[in-house]
Amino acid sequence: MKRVLVTGGTGFVGSHVVEVLAQLGMQPVIATRAPLERNFPWEWVEVDYLNRESVDAAVGTVDAVVHSAILNDFNVMQNNRRYAYDSYVVSTQNLSNAASDKPFVFISTDWVMDGTGHMVPEDEPPNPLNIYGVLKAFGEMVVKDRKQLGSIARVGGILGKHRLADQGPRQQDCGFGFFVTTMIEQLSQGNEFTVWIDDNVNMVASPSHATEIGAIIHRMIEREAEGTFHLMANESIGRMELALLAAEVFGLSPDLITQGPVPPEGVFPAAVPRDTSLDCTQTRSILELDSYSVSDYLHMLKREMETGKLEPLTAR
Repeated sequence: MKRVLVTGGTGFVGSHVVEVLAQLGMQPVIATRAPLERNFPWEWVEVDYLNRESVDAAVGTVDAVVHSAILNDFNVMQNNRRYAYDSYVVSTQNLSNAASDKPFVFISTDWVMDGTGHMVPEDEPPNPLNIYGVLKAFGEMVVKDRKQLGSIARVGGILGKHRLADQGPRQQDCGFGFFVTTMIEQLSQGNEFTVWIDDNVNMVASPSHATEIGAIIHRMIEREAEGTFHLMANESIGRMELALLAAEVFGLSPDLITQGPVPPEGVFPAAVPRDTSLDCTQTRSILELDSYSVSDYLHMLKREMETGKLEPLTAR
């Protein structure tokens, strides 16, 4: 049984990755910056990502590494560039070096693109607009500099419900993620929900599903895949179009969905890529994956919210 170190394993994406890897026969080990409760359901190890000895010790006990940890505060990134660089780039360097002879999966983002393309392929060079995209692009370069067993998993507009918390870090932001589950909950209670439509907002994307991210990463590790992969639906969709499709799938009233500008507290402090849709044709071919639509992902989300169980579409 492969032991896999997952950084950010208590976060939104990471909590799905941990659970799916376990379902598919791997043994996840969560890397955490601070101690967790002893009755926590998964094995964990405390790691200082900026301390090479600490990283080496943790990586030395596993067979592969999935690096999903991020600094999830854009204002901190803007105002403390050194801390942001260390949190993203130096941590990736230390983990990648420690895992030099092991599969290493770096979770990146569609925000490494500038938003002027559409259905961008895997081999398109990054051209980020803001510091988050820049730091993720730097992380991608760290992985590309590895001699072997390095892979980049780009994701975006992620669907899913946090496995270890009542809700994700935000109910809606200028990115493409997070708002769908909040909207479903609001509409289910008969409340209106306003989808942000504005100039500096991510308006088009190819959504990922957190459960599928875990299942595809499992396949990447099993096959020791190398290169850049796009882990998302096989199509693009607009922000309002996604909201209306989600309402249809969940049997909720579209009349409760409105659109409006970003409120002052939600304004992003830098430029936002408008169209971050990514093509995943090469990914599906290399990893031998079936093709899934946004509707497929939404129906999977519906089953998960009804049952509480993760059932990835991509099997072992």
